[in-house]
Amino acid sequence: MSSTFRGILKAVRRDGSLVLQNASLAQNGEYSCHDLATGRLLRRIHLKLGYPPDKPLVWCWSTTYPAINCSWRLETKTHLPTFFSSTYRLGMGGEVKECVQASTVANSCSIDNVQMFSINPYVLNVTAVNPLGAATTHYYFFQNEILKPDPPEDLTVSQIPGQRKKILLVWKPPSSWKFPEYFPLKYLIRYSRDGTNTSKMTRPTEQTSFVLTGIRPGSWMAKKLDTVLQLPRHTVGSCQFSNLSSLVSSANLIRMPLSPSSKGQPDVLDVDPAGKYVQLKNRSDKDQSLGNWRLKKKIGEGEEVAYKFTPKYVLRAGQAVTIWAADAGVAHSPPSVLVWKHQTSWSTGTSVRTYLVNSDGEEVAVRSLTQSSAVLQDNGEEDEEAEFGEEDLFHQQGDPRTTSRGCTVM
Repeated sequence: MSSTFRGILKAVRRDGSLVLQNASLAQNGEYSCHDLATGRLLRRIHLKLGYPPDKPLVWCWSTTYPAINCSWRLETKTHLPTFFSSTYRLGMGGEVKECVQASTVANSCSIDNVQMFSINPYVLNVTAVNPLGAATTHYYFFQNEILKPDPPEDLTVSQIPGQRKKILLVWKPPSSWKFPEYFPLKYLIRYSRDGTNTSKMTRPTEQTSFVLTGIRPGSWMAKKLDTVLQLPRHTVGSCQFSNLSSLVSSANLIRMPLSPSSKGQPDVLDVDPAGKYVQLKNRSDKDQSLGNWRLKKKIGEGEEVAYKFTPKYVLRAGQAVTIWAADAGVAHSPPSVLVWKHQTSWSTGTSVRTYLVNSDGEEVAVRSLTQSSAVLQDNGEEDEEAEFGEEDLFHQQGDPRTTSRGCTVM
């Protein structure tokens, strides 16, 4: 008998059998028995120690009707090859069907077609088997109780032209969600000031866009979206919220301060940080001719770009005009919407100067911005709280998921 364990010969009985007391995983290995006189190999055995499986821990979820995904795991590692089988049925006496697994060692399965509002629960049976034994878990569920949509997709944030304290959030429904006309989704927006743990959350909305007002771009996170299923007409149990969407920040939005050098002339009202447009406004009570005036923008020490107004262009009293770059996809609609047909972008950068020059070459209005990677500076104006009525916002401290919620019933 050869082994690395001391005293192993003492465990060999006269009949040639081997008894290991208090066996542990360290005693895994190959054991061989030899004739003491000749050294001839009599027997060889490979010993692998482990545990019988315990009952699998099972959970199921559904990202869209009528499909269900289920997974499971064992609390105790068996250290032995363990295989799984899974079946399901509707109620106690329903037809037994296979829950489709990728392989017998897979720890998940899928069900393609279930009834949404069955009065009887589905039963999923998951059995774990290895050479030392078997164990089965019976998991009961109603699909509408385990519905959990995927997160919204393509969440973006942008500043609304001419409205310095409003930002627009736009997103798409999860592509995995089927039949939205029958099972509409609602969305909740959570956002917070950078560097704080206090969040605000809007009430659910079925729209795929939302305007936050009273927001200073750069100081707030448009903090992610939750999705909740709105069940039609009736419901059994409670809904589940999706995981959070990807995080977006308003830090890339630029709030342009009013220039102190506007001198009563038209102001540079707004500059798109993405380089799509520049907006002017005539704040006086008189019309202002901008014939042959130039609107210029310079990034750092680079070259400037300049838009030239037509000789007869007039900006009416109290009115605004937005000059869009060609690639913005906006239709030319004078006098309030002009398209710079030969300029694809107004250019972007971290140090931006936008200014209006009259026909005599005098600078009459200017906006300047310096942006670092972490901080946007805008002449030290104070933040204002977002403007919502009490019916529009939930105030959350920490994680708002800790509050209890039920399904919305139509």
